[in-house]
Amino acid sequence: MIDIQLIKEKYAALPDAELQTLFTEEAPTLTAEAYQLLVAELSQRNLQHLLQEKKTGDLTPVSETWIQPIMKKTGSNVFTETDIAYTFEQKALGKTDEEILGGLLEAGLDEHHARMLVNEIEPNAKKRLRLAETAKLSGIFILAAGIALTFLPQQPGSRQILLIMAWSGILFGTFRSIKGFFYQRTYKKVILKIAEMNKSNISA
Repeated sequence: MIDIQLIKEKYAALPDAELQTLFTEEAPTLTAEAYQLLVAELSQRNLQHLLQEKKTGDLTPVSETWIQPIMKKTGSNVFTETDIAYTFEQKALGKTDEEILGGLLEAGLDEHHARMLVNEIEPNAKKRLRLAETAKLSGIFILAAGIALTFLPQQPGSRQILLIMAWSGILFGTFRSIKGFFYQRTYKKVILKIAEMNKSNISA
């Protein structure tokens, strides 16, 4: 889940020009909540004309990062990260699409969006797998760079700064690589389970 208050404060602190640039260039990459907060800030600053200049189809917020939720607002309901995590978890356990669909309906998601989400399990898993692999590799690189910094010759005046940079890289790189590895394993398991179920269906 995103920190709504933090996002609101971030948008409120942006100058008009940067806020407009964010809307015109990055709106499609925002989550549903972040997009709504951005629109609210534009309206508060009397910049509503930007909303009219954009085509409706360009404004559907879709986040595609492996950390942020994938959310598509097409009606009264939206896909939440909880819904998506549920579909991955249930598929990894070997549940059928109909069983997953039933769980989503019980959770309150309407049938149209629930079916749409179930149909997207495999492509979403593959997309997130690629992003998780990238995150893991970049985390390993940052970790290695942090370790390398600790071996650099250090001047008395710069020792503290180098150590801060090194340990920041080590901690961040470790966290990112572990998280990337965890998600990579999860999505691989989902994709493998889908392949096994598809194979069994063909055999039957």
